[in-house]
Amino acid sequence: MGKMDNKLTQSGRLSRYSCATCRHQKKKCDRRQPQCSLCQRYDRACVYKNTKNSAVLRTSPESSSGVPSTTTKSQPDQNGFPAAYFTDSALFWRSVGSLPDANLPISPDLLSLAEDVPTVRKFTEAFFCYNYPWAPFICRRNFMERILNPLGGRRCENLLLIAAIKLITTEADNHASSTTYCSLKRAFLEVELSGSLTFRTLQALVLVAIYELGQAIYPSAYLTVGYCARYGIALGIDRTIDSLYSSKLDDSEEERRTWWTIILLDRYLNVGCPERALLIEEPKNTSVLPMDDKLWEMGYPPPNPPLVISSPPTEAMGRFCLTVQAAYLLGKVLRYTSPQASEHRIMEHEARILDSTIAALTKVTLQESVKRAHDSFLTKKWVGLIGTTPL
Repeated sequence: MGKMDNKLTQSGRLSRYSCATCRHQKKKCDRRQPQCSLCQRYDRACVYKNTKNSAVLRTSPESSSGVPSTTTKSQPDQNGFPAAYFTDSALFWRSVGSLPDANLPISPDLLSLAEDVPTVRKFTEAFFCYNYPWAPFICRRNFMERILNPLGGRRCENLLLIAAIKLITTEADNHASSTTYCSLKRAFLEVELSGSLTFRTLQALVLVAIYELGQAIYPSAYLTVGYCARYGIALGIDRTIDSLYSSKLDDSEEERRTWWTIILLDRYLNVGCPERALLIEEPKNTSVLPMDDKLWEMGYPPPNPPLVISSPPTEAMGRFCLTVQAAYLLGKVLRYTSPQASEHRIMEHEARILDSTIAALTKVTLQESVKRAHDSFLTKKWVGLIGTTPL
């Protein structure tokens, strides 16, 4: 760097590093602040990051000397998230093309929840043994290889997921669970203000929503499920049930299962209050169902053609797939019985079809549990919830 570049950098007119967009697209950046020439020409977000600590570099308006101040991503007005992702998606995908991979600062509270490796492995094993069968939306193989792998480094979203697993496997009356819960809620706010939007954060949110529902922490449980729905839509996870095909089938199946889990929670929340509108619209008859749990755990690809909502229930579908079908039927019952849904008032022949479908699902659920020698209590519970909602 020449003397002139040094002078400009020190005065705050040039950044030491190229902007994130130019680096991503491998374009030559003139490093002008607050917006480089290319970003200004294409009217796109221009974000400067220090490659060592991912802090956003901005010229401080309060500095009389013009020295650039380094502010962390905890400030909502300077988090570096490209607003075009929400305000003009076509422009975003043309110019930026991907969300910033922010290496967020890790709070001491969050780090303390996941720094003891033996303890982490202990409650992780407990989760996959006891909690996972009830909501199998986290890929065990991906979790072990990508999140618990010490070579992967410590990432904020991974620590959030680990802490959420610790929360859900800790006894509710334990002081540690209360501390973990409060630390997690604070961490989610910090991550949101930092401008981060990641799939692992969504999975951690889903686990916290399950915890709040199990402990009857209202209205937080209701609001957290709504947050999960919005977060998933922002990531595009809701579209994974529309198609089977993806460049990474394993990741696509995990995303699909996560979205179905959010739909399950949404339907469950409305059982006692059918007058409330559902947060997520009713899936289509062609929506893709989760594949068999055991085959997914062993790394097999999804069946092609895939199982869809309109597929008749069979023993080969697997427990989670049958649970999803039960939740779908519950959603239809809630829609027909809602006082605000007079235009959807169910007709007699529709009621008979729905009743016969529920009866068939109940029969298959019992057969599936006998065949696989496991308890299908969760699926039977969902079928029971349908039965307690009068048509």
